[in-house]
Order: sequence, then C-alpha cells, then structure tokens
Amino acid sequence: MSVEKTEREKKLDAEFLELLEGSFDYTPPERGEIRNATILQLDPRGDVIVDLSAKQDGIVPAQDLDRLDPEFRSRLAVGETVPVYIMNPRDNDGNLIVSINQGLQQYDWESAKALLENEEVVEVTVTGHNRGGVLVRWKRLEGFIPTSHLVTVGIGGNDRRDSLNTLSNRVLGVKVIEVDQERRRLIFSEREAQKEWRQQQKARLLSELMEGDVVTGTVTGFQIAVRL
Repeated sequence: MSVEKTEREKKLDAEFLELLEGSFDYTPPERGEIRNATILQLDPRGDVIVDLSAKQDGIVPAQDLDRLDPEFRSRLAVGETVPVYIMNPRDNDGNLIVSINQGLQQYDWESAKALLENEEVVEVTVTGHNRGGVLVRWKRLEGFIPTSHLVTVGIGGNDRRDSLNTLSNRVLGVKVIEVDQERRRLIFSEREAQKEWRQQQKARLLSELMEGDVVTGTVTGFQIAVRL
C-alpha cells in the first residue's frame, strides 16, 4: 500500500536534497583567500561577526577595525557586504579569523596593477621620507617614490633633506612603475607623471590652436646653422 507524501513532506525532502548536494560543493576557507561576507553583528567596541557562507561565521577582531579609515568604519552596518581576508581558518579556539582591512587592501592592490598597465596618473599623499626618497599613501596602501623619480627634489646634502621635509603632507601626481604584492612593494614616479602631463598639455594645445592665433611661449633651446 503506497502512502502519498504531503506537500510539507515533499518540501522537506527537497530542502534536505538541496543541503546534501550543497555539502559536496562546499569549499572550506583557506588562509590568504579573499571572500565577500555579510555583517551579522557589529559592536564598535568589540569584534564583528560576519557570514562567509561557510560552516561557521567569521570573526573580525576589534584591532582590525582600528586600522580602518574612521569614515569607512562609521558606515559599517549589519547586512552590509564587505570583502574579508582569511587570516586563520581555525585558531586555537576553533574560530575563523578574518580581516576587513586586508580584504579592502586586496582591492587596492588589484587597482594598482591596473594602473601599472594603463599608465594612468593618480594622486598620493607624502607621509615621510628616508635616504632613498619619500614615503606616500595611496588609498589603503603604503608606497614609495625614489629620489631619482621626484621632480621637486634634485639637490644634495642638507638642502635635500630640508626639501624632503617640505614635502610632508603634500599631494603629488604620480604614475605606478612597480607593483609587487608579495613583497608589498608599490613604487611611484612623479617624473613619469610630469612627462605624461606635459604630453597631454601639448596635445591639448595643438588641438586647440587655429591658424592666425597669437600665443606666448618660453624658449627652451635653439640651434645654430652654419654654412661653410
């Protein structure tokens, strides 16, 4: 004698089958991986709990939130999706530890690689200097401009150090010339950006010039022709 299943039983069977099939496709989080996560619990004074579609929720330590830009941190809300970096798939207490800060930095590294390819000019802020050049910040990453790639500093000795000091907090137009994420090397060039800017200005000027226009200019060199 066959017993026909009710609609509720059919629904439960379908849900169980879906869960069973999903378990075979499950990929556990791995250290160094970037995943999108949904904020489940937000406590500005403590840890943040996020859902990574894993078998357990992730924990964002309070120290990681302290590294975020204050404005960005203030906009975090329950239900929002954020990128997270898997720091430890299972710590000593069995917790899944993730980082929002490093997840966001991964986006910036990808953007830096794109800038290296398309040679776009961007702005960076000078945060300090050392013997080799100036330290800069671009988005959430720390970068470096070698002295040989600075336009505004070309002198030596104490005068050069004084000049480097005057660059503190200055915003400079630069181009990316090297990206090495594994070594955390992000190198910029102000000199290359100046070349690009001059070429763009020259192209713009030439496109706007009309026959009969009167313009002013600066002599940058001359040649002498001698007939023998």
